[in-house]
Amino acid sequence: MTNIFTYPFLGVFFLRIFLGIIFIYFGYLKFFQDKEEKLSFFKKLNLNPPFFFLSVIAGIEIIGGIFLVIGLFTQIVAILFSILMLSTTIIKLTNKNALKNDIDYYLMLFVISFSLIFLGPGILAISLFL
Repeated sequence: MTNIFTYPFLGVFFLRIFLGIIFIYFGYLKFFQDKEEKLSFFKKLNLNPPFFFLSVIAGIEIIGGIFLVIGLFTQIVAILFSILMLSTTIIKLTNKNALKNDIDYYLMLFVISFSLIFLGPGILAISLFL
C-alpha cells in the first residue's frame, strides 16, 4: 500500500491549496475592491458587456479556488485556470501596462495550474473519496 503522506503528495497538496487561495483572492478583488478598474479593463479589451465578463471570470476564480482548496474537480479547475492564466499572460505580453502584476507572476500561476492537470489533487482531497 502506498503511503499518501510522502513528499510528492504533500507538494501537490500545498500547490493546490495555495493556488486555490490566490484565485479566491483574485475573484474577491474583482467583485469588491477593483471592480471599476476591471470593468474599464474589459471595456478596453472590447469584451462587452464588461459586467458579464467580470462576473464570469470572478465567479470562475472564486468557485474554482474553493474547489481547489477542498480538492474537488482539481484537474477540471486546473484546465480552466491554465486557460485563464495563458490568456492573461498573452494580454500582459501585448500590453505591458494592462495588468498590475509582472508577467512572471502570471506565468508562474499558469505553470502551477498546468502541472495540476497532470499531477492531480494530492492528499486530503474530496476527489480521492469519490
